[in-house]
Amino acid sequence: MATPSQVFRYTSLPAEIRNTVMEYALVPGDVYPCVQDPKRKTTKPSRKRLRTVLIHPRAAFRLRVGGVEHHVATRQPGFQLLVTCKNAYRDGHYMFYSMNTFHLPAGSARDAEEWFNDLTPDRRSMIKSVCMTFSLADLTPEVLVEMEKKWLWDLPLKSRQDERRMVFEVTYLLCWRFWQEKLRFLQKWDALDKVYLERASGEASVFKGDALRAMGANEERSLMDVAREEVKIKLEGIVNEMGWKATKNLLMRRGAAARGYF
Repeated sequence: MATPSQVFRYTSLPAEIRNTVMEYALVPGDVYPCVQDPKRKTTKPSRKRLRTVLIHPRAAFRLRVGGVEHHVATRQPGFQLLVTCKNAYRDGHYMFYSMNTFHLPAGSARDAEEWFNDLTPDRRSMIKSVCMTFSLADLTPEVLVEMEKKWLWDLPLKSRQDERRMVFEVTYLLCWRFWQEKLRFLQKWDALDKVYLERASGEASVFKGDALRAMGANEERSLMDVAREEVKIKLEGIVNEMGWKATKNLLMRRGAAARGYF
């Protein structure tokens, strides 16, 4: 058995060292919330929800260092540190939520609102940095079904021209119905200090919270038009290769075969 002089006490470390350890364990850089599978219903919230819901779909976090992204497949936040003591629990939660950039889940604004609104108010208020990505990943099965029911149900698909029109309509709706709603969701989030608006190409525009909330219509249109054109070109390439029906099946399936495209 270890003698008192041999026991390592985390709380006895200088505050600066404790903060360094905490930051290494809890700040991977970018956190990707996963939306819970709607087919899996539970009446009782899991105590492990914080740990499981923040796992990236590909079991990886992206770490930004000096503006350069590094893919780290094995580094996930060390949540075990939070249970060492009350101080670690309090300080660790603040560091995790306030120092990481949280990415909006793919799909509609409702998906993002449901996930973030499910956090307790104090934890949500700690989040200072959020990233929204304009990409084909937002064409989730739920979004496609909603598009078809409300707007695309009467479009013919008898020729290549019809398929090109479908691509135009889908990307237009994605931009001005779904992306715009997500942007409005972020603009109403008063606690945010920094927002990344990332395009499919990987280029990102960075806004301070106040600047995003004050964004004018012309600036918004310019930004969204560029993002939409990138997605439109990518979707056109896939449709030209395999046709709209096969592309739609790929989007609806979202399995291993779809990862190379999205």
